[in-house]
Amino acid sequence: MPPMAHRPPETASPRRPSRLKRLVDLVVRMLYRSVEVYVPPDTSIQGPTIVIANHFGGFADALLVVYALDDVPRILARDKIWKIPLVRGLMRAIRAIPVHKPEDRTEPTSNRDMFGATYDALAHNDTILIFPEGITVDDPSMARLKTGAARIALGARAHGVEGITIVPIGIHYEDKAALRSRVSVIVGDAMDLDDPPTATGSPEEGMTPENRRLVRTLTARMEERLRNVAPNFADWKEANDLTFAAEATIRAEHADPLAPVSTAERDRLAGKLAVAEAGARRRVIEAVERYRRDLEAVGLTDRQAHHRTSTVEFALHVAATVLVGAILIPFALIGIATSAVPLFVVLGIGLLPVSPAVKATLKPVAAIVLFPLAWGIAAWRIVFDNLGPVWTFVTVALIPLYLVAGIVITERLVLLWRAFEAWHGRKGLSTATARISYERARVVEAVRAAT
Repeated sequence: MPPMAHRPPETASPRRPSRLKRLVDLVVRMLYRSVEVYVPPDTSIQGPTIVIANHFGGFADALLVVYALDDVPRILARDKIWKIPLVRGLMRAIRAIPVHKPEDRTEPTSNRDMFGATYDALAHNDTILIFPEGITVDDPSMARLKTGAARIALGARAHGVEGITIVPIGIHYEDKAALRSRVSVIVGDAMDLDDPPTATGSPEEGMTPENRRLVRTLTARMEERLRNVAPNFADWKEANDLTFAAEATIRAEHADPLAPVSTAERDRLAGKLAVAEAGARRRVIEAVERYRRDLEAVGLTDRQAHHRTSTVEFALHVAATVLVGAILIPFALIGIATSAVPLFVVLGIGLLPVSPAVKATLKPVAAIVLFPLAWGIAAWRIVFDNLGPVWTFVTVALIPLYLVAGIVITERLVLLWRAFEAWHGRKGLSTATARISYERARVVEAVRAAT
């Protein structure tokens, strides 16, 4: 799925440096095995835009939204992160806008400058990014939205900015604390601020941020749109069960059941199940529980149950993995050796006794800082003294590719192990095929009835 089209008019302010966008894309591709971006058909956003997104992964959320967009938006962030020297430099580079929160300070604060900066950005046809929950959430459902995004939109309009569009974006993590997990970013239907809510409050207030009833109504509309694309489950068990049901249904109805299931398609279907009628949702969960018990009895996953791998297929898969490994392993060893310290640090963050949201924030920050530092030191000590600055620069540019080679080899070994499990499970599956097929069909039937 291509990234969101965002073509500013000729009067728009200059685009942010493309190298910053490329850096973010590189970091995202290193941290996650895959990031799928879903954009509604014919979506093309121009002019002043407010992007609102759920806030489940801390700093990682901003990186993923930037990855999904064509350019780097003006990001609203709590001012306390400017106190961190390395982060402060990054915030300035991307022209982030600080937000003052009373709980972060002992003296009274004002966000007058923040509102002024957002009005100016929108007046110059910029995109601004807001996480309107105001906090990072570790539950599988959004917190209630604060009114700040609505007040910014109405304030900018009152200051003469026309054509403001509000775009909801839902971020779905497979495991936000894990390295190399999968993510989907789902763009929702845009809201046109010139198509206002019907309840505008007292006539003398009009469409201004002082119109409290209008602010509450607009915030409610934003929340509804955002919940339609963001995770919105009652608890983690429901999130796990409905996501499993969505993936099993898509795989069962796919022309090629062995093809990877799109995470964006899966998360969109799971989101529809989450808002289905309670009885239909319960029937889906009950069907999933029965199907999972049968799969566990024979030690297989849903994907393995769809395919009984033959000895010949398994041997060919092993041969292909060995061939790729033989080609890449020299480069992979260089990449892993020069990146060992930051790799251990990023992996170690996953073991810290902190919340998943904090881990999701620390991982990209550590990667952005430590990987280039480690590559620069390695190139300086190994190459510079012998070959000079030109080859040092070339080496630093190539080291990330060597690390990618190491990641590719590691992940192919994991896939090889999964293929072995599928091949080894043929015997156990042969005695339970009929029952498993029946229970899978009941899951699919329950999902389709619910949606």
